[in-house]
Amino acid sequence: MTDWLFPTVRGLRATTQRLIGKRSDADGVAARDAVVAGRPVRHFLPETAPAPARLLYFHGGGFISGSIDSHHGLCSRLAAQTGMELVSASYRLAPEHPAPAQFDDALAVAQALAAAPGPLLIGGDSAGAWLALRCALAVHETRPGRFAAALLLYPFIDLDAQPDTLLGYARPAVAVMRAALGGAYPSLLGLDLAKAPPSALLWGAGLDPVAPGAQALANGLAAAGVATRVRRHRMLVHGGLNLANRVAMVDRLLAAVATDLAVLAEAG
Repeated sequence: MTDWLFPTVRGLRATTQRLIGKRSDADGVAARDAVVAGRPVRHFLPETAPAPARLLYFHGGGFISGSIDSHHGLCSRLAAQTGMELVSASYRLAPEHPAPAQFDDALAVAQALAAAPGPLLIGGDSAGAWLALRCALAVHETRPGRFAAALLLYPFIDLDAQPDTLLGYARPAVAVMRAALGGAYPSLLGLDLAKAPPSALLWGAGLDPVAPGAQALANGLAAAGVATRVRRHRMLVHGGLNLANRVAMVDRLLAAVATDLAVLAEAG
């Protein structure tokens, strides 16, 4: 493994944590830690009349950073906005754990929750959105339609970093991810999207490097006959939903996508 990789990843992790800042909680949402399929998870439960459905959520961070702690504020607010119990799942990170450890962990948690009764949704941001959709497609093979809907927040699409899936200035970051993973995950655009759950997508406009790929994914889902709701926000930066304790618009955006998710789940 190259000498520069571990210091670079450590630097990215430290920078991410500084940007997010202190942990923040939404009013009226209780959090408790547990273990599912051998992985640490955090349950976020609205204290007043929670909806019967649960939302399984995977954090972003390019498969090399992020955690249930870094995304605590985002998940707490999503639970408040959706009214659902949210299960934030951890997974092993690269380069300490090369691919496919991240997908293996995510799928184990998804399968465990899918085996339990009750309505179930899935979601994630950035690389977590990749994991969410990939897990939904894998679970569909044995439990068709098990996930009522998917929430994909500025979804990461393609490790090949093609011009139609990623803006050029972010390609060095993807090169780090590729080196850390030690193997390629498939492009979401090459999968059988007809088996995807109804999907709600949100990404930024020119400020979000994954915007081309997110639009291509939205087009692919719609072309495959998957009910899809799309939102864009011109001022949303990649990872910006983690800044809920600093940026007021985050709560408004999460409220909007929560509405989209509820509509898709009910229609499905």
